[in-house]
Amino acid sequence: MHLTEDETTATHVFQGESGKAQTDKFYKNLKNSISSLISDGVALGATESELGTHSIRKLADTFAVNQPGGPSVDCVKMRAGHSNGKVQDCYAKADKAGDCFVGRVLTMMSMTNADFALLPPHFDDDGSIGWNDICQLYSKFDEKFKLVMPYLLATLIYHEEKGNLATLLDADHPIFMQNIFRRQYHKTLLPYIHLGVNVNSQTSMRATGLSPHVVTLIRLKEVEKSLELQSSQIENLHKAEVNILEGIPKKVADAVDDLVKLGDRDLSQQYMFNRLDSLMDPLVDRMARIESTLDNRSAEGIPEEVGTNRNETWGSNGHYHFWNGMFHVVPLNYKVPSYRSYEHWKLWHFGALSMEIGPHKYIKPRYDLIGKLPRDKLNRVSFCKIAKVMNILTQSWGDRSVTEANCDDAFAYGYDRLIKQLYGANNSNKIDINCKTLFNRLRKNNIC
Repeated sequence: MHLTEDETTATHVFQGESGKAQTDKFYKNLKNSISSLISDGVALGATESELGTHSIRKLADTFAVNQPGGPSVDCVKMRAGHSNGKVQDCYAKADKAGDCFVGRVLTMMSMTNADFALLPPHFDDDGSIGWNDICQLYSKFDEKFKLVMPYLLATLIYHEEKGNLATLLDADHPIFMQNIFRRQYHKTLLPYIHLGVNVNSQTSMRATGLSPHVVTLIRLKEVEKSLELQSSQIENLHKAEVNILEGIPKKVADAVDDLVKLGDRDLSQQYMFNRLDSLMDPLVDRMARIESTLDNRSAEGIPEEVGTNRNETWGSNGHYHFWNGMFHVVPLNYKVPSYRSYEHWKLWHFGALSMEIGPHKYIKPRYDLIGKLPRDKLNRVSFCKIAKVMNILTQSWGDRSVTEANCDDAFAYGYDRLIKQLYGANNSNKIDINCKTLFNRLRKNNIC
């Protein structure tokens, strides 16, 4: 999908020009997924040759019309775009309520549960979202697609907070390198996301496509919660009364024992607190000194590598990993990801906070990327190639520092100059080539 791409020409959900190219891309991806499932031993109820894009609509139709108390066959057909015959097509038209009911059934939520009326994660004010900061391609999207973007964003943030994204996606998935997660925008927007069942009083969103029996289930659930609350309040009141009565003898005993003589000193509660404070103070001071030492630790004494300034503070974003008895910027057995140049540019200077990875410019291959296996050696070689390209792009920016604010401008400036140098002035339209490809071109032109 192009939602996480940086190409200014991306306007479709699937790669390709339009029409048949879009259809072929979706068909190819679906067939690859089916082949993968069958090879893993998953029973799909049909052979691979019998399954295709048509199976999605057939399965949805079959599932919807076979739900007890579910939508009518006519509503399902109209949702699927099937004909009911010339006469019925002329007089029976799709209505919002029936169409929404079919849509809810196809989410496969249980119709015997009040949660069938769940509301999607949504914002209380979509206009306050800085879309251009979050998604660089927002202005290129179709106006109809922009209507669903707030729900897509709210859903991603909600499931990232619940840990569902980390379960479904690999840690180096490109979506975690986007501005929404890399710059921690999702933490800022999380408090403004709302959920609910049937209706949300704050945002006034109301569930649509509900059958009468689901509304009755919601009412029963509200009555059940009210009864549980009253029962809990009665039980707490009873406990409070019992505790008051049972606590009277203890209070009397505590008042008598509050001052017990220990030699010439009163063993009071205040005396015990003072003694504990005097014991804790040295421990707190020692921990503060250790923390200060870690925060001020620099690259001095760590082996040098391509592109690292020994005077720069390493792990500056607080990304420390302790293994083999020493601190490192990356975790043990870290594999350098295969990203495009712009993604590596962000990793090089800022790291990935959500993945607990420090800036790649502080990585020392023989120190942080250890291992003697062939794949470990290839990992180090791959990083050195990326480091060479990143250093050239950084040097093009001159003595100016690369910050979050000028990150995109710095990359665009250095990248444009490098492409013109490698491919000529007439090939400046090459968009975000892989770092390894750029390195090979540098070698071919005898630049490195």
